Amino acid sequence: MLPTTTIGSFPQTMDLRRVRREYKAKKISEDDYIKSIKEEINKVVKLQEELDIDVLVHGEPEVS
Repeated sequence: MLPTTTIGSFPQTMDLRRVRREYKAKKISEDDYIKSIKEEINKVVKLQEELDIDVLVHGEPEVS
């Protein structure tokens, strides 16, 4: 009847925080950073699909 969605950022995983730290410290490339962000987006979209959420969001992994 009513579509379901989420609001706001998904919780930041330890891996995501590590990748962000490494990118800011120039320990990993921008390409590696973007790849990690895309992987996180895929994870949260898959989770929402498994939970049968109607309107999917990307979880805002790039927000620090």
